Parts: sequence; C-alpha cells; structure tokens
Amino acid sequence: MGTAECLQDAAPKPHLIFLVNGCTYLRQGLEFLMAEAGCQSLILSVTEPEEILAWPVSRYGRRLVLVSLPPEPVQAARGRFFLWRLEVLRMQGVRTGPLLCLLDGDRGRWNTQLAGYRWLPSGEGVSAVQKILPGLLNSPKMMAPLPVIRNCRLSRRQQYILRETLAGGTVKAMAEELEISELAVFSARTALMTKMGLNNRLELMSLAGVGNGCY
Repeated sequence: MGTAECLQDAAPKPHLIFLVNGCTYLRQGLEFLMAEAGCQSLILSVTEPEEILAWPVSRYGRRLVLVSLPPEPVQAARGRFFLWRLEVLRMQGVRTGPLLCLLDGDRGRWNTQLAGYRWLPSGEGVSAVQKILPGLLNSPKMMAPLPVIRNCRLSRRQQYILRETLAGGTVKAMAEELEISELAVFSARTALMTKMGLNNRLELMSLAGVGNGCY
C-alpha cells in the first residue's frame, strides 16, 4: 500500500447524522453548528430507515439519527413512523450497524409512548446542542443501544389495509377484496395504528406519500 493510501486510511472518517425532519433551514443550521464545533459530519435528511442502509458503515465514523417530534400529533406522525419502521427492520434481522437514535421535541408529550429512547435536552439553547452532538459522536461510551424491540410487525391483512388506506381506498372496497366485513376492516386498521404508535386516522393519513410501500 502506498503512502497516499495509508494517509487516506488514517484520516478521520466523517460522522453521519440522519435528520428525520424535512426542514431545510434546520439541516443547514445543524451543518453550521457541527462545522463550528470542529466535528466533521455529513448531515442527510431522510424519511425512512431504509435510506440509512445505502451508506456503508465502513466508510464513515459514528452514525446518529435525530428524529423530530413536535407536540402536534400530525406533525410528529412521520417521526413516529420512522421509529416504527426502524423497529420492524430490526425485528426482521436487517443489520443497520451501530446507530444512536436521539429524539428532539416535546418529551413530555411523547416520552411515555417512546420509552427507552434518548432525548436531546430541550430549552438549553444552540450552544448546548453544539456541545451535546459532537460529544455523543466522539465518545463511544455515549453510543447507547436502541431500546428493546416491541411487537410492531403488521400482519399481511394489516399491511394491505395500510397500503390501501394511504392510497385513498375505501373501507367497502377493502372489505370486498379481503372478503371480510367492513367492521373487521375498521378493527384491523385500529390495531395497525396501535402497533405503529398512531392515535387516529388523521395521523395515519398524514403518512401518505411516505415509505416505499413495504411495511
């Protein structure tokens, strides 16, 4: 191996921060904070955990997922969907590699439902964020494992109802296709929302257009 290759291998690898929030200004602000803190990081906006798999573990440093969970249930639904999909992948045995998941938002509103996850301290200002994130990425001891997986996988019937619901399908059409009653469709939809951590159909429909259809 040549000298240039050795130097390249010895160079510190940039960390990856996956931001589950579509706000461009937030991503740009986070990029500025990490650069100012001297923490070499690549910040990527994602909507589903499958996108993380496209970034090889060997080419980068530590990886952190920052999930935004505002107090409004509909706005927080996409963050909860991401966490649910991540749990499903883990339950299926998909190897995501070492990954720290950090939540940001209304802890009082969502902490009980998402017990076990770590939260970014709220109300401590920009300087605190600038100190906390580099500290988490640069300290192996701070990279805590993800919470214990709960029973969250959907049955084939529930997967079908979820896909059709998000596609705008009617309960009547779903009942006819599945050869069950409309009441059974409502019951299955309620059960799948519970597994996904959603409270009502309004939150569920806010997920339309998110995901690759594989649940």
